[in-house]
Amino acid sequence: MHRKETLERGILSLSAALLTLFLGACAGGVPDTRGTFDGASPSPSLDAYNLELLTFIASEGGLSASEIPETEVLAYVSLAEVAAAVGQCVEDTESGIGVEDDGSFIFETSNPDELKQIWITIYRCNAQYPVSADDTQPYTDEQKEIVADYMLVEQVSCLEDLGYLMETPPARSTFVAMFGDDMGQGLSPWYPTLVDPPTESEDVERMQELCPANVPLDRLYGD
Repeated sequence: MHRKETLERGILSLSAALLTLFLGACAGGVPDTRGTFDGASPSPSLDAYNLELLTFIASEGGLSASEIPETEVLAYVSLAEVAAAVGQCVEDTESGIGVEDDGSFIFETSNPDELKQIWITIYRCNAQYPVSADDTQPYTDEQKEIVADYMLVEQVSCLEDLGYLMETPPARSTFVAMFGDDMGQGLSPWYPTLVDPPTESEDVERMQELCPANVPLDRLYGD
């Protein structure tokens, strides 16, 4: 998940790639609710990928064990379907959270209590529509190379073309060695850390649109 917030307008890019923070920092003015989650998932039968995803959401949202909503799995979905499924779920809650075509959730509040409810809603919907185990298998060697090409070449070049400076990317061999066996498809083991990340909603949205943070799934799976 990639989390981006501004005071006037919040943006939460929540998708199958919910495990890494793209910008590495949040804009000033919005309370940082992140905490250490010490509760158990309400769906212990889920695989490691989905359990880690839910734990990450709970931690990012500062949810305590008592605040975790009771849920049941309604359907297992593919990585290609998860953004739409979770997005529709969020919209159906009438929580006031907007959903964009890329799966980003838009909200217009910096109130801590309202932000907490947003995270609870996002947690519940991800728990109800977990990613199918068929899509959370370890990367093949070929897929690792595809992700490396995208992140170290295309992503870095795209961000540089937009004028952003970033910390030095890892060597290709180091990048490939960073993959974990429990890493879900579509994720990268490394994301650029920007020296001066954007803080305005419009700039964040433009960066997301022009330089998507994760390799397109059709490159990993084919058309």
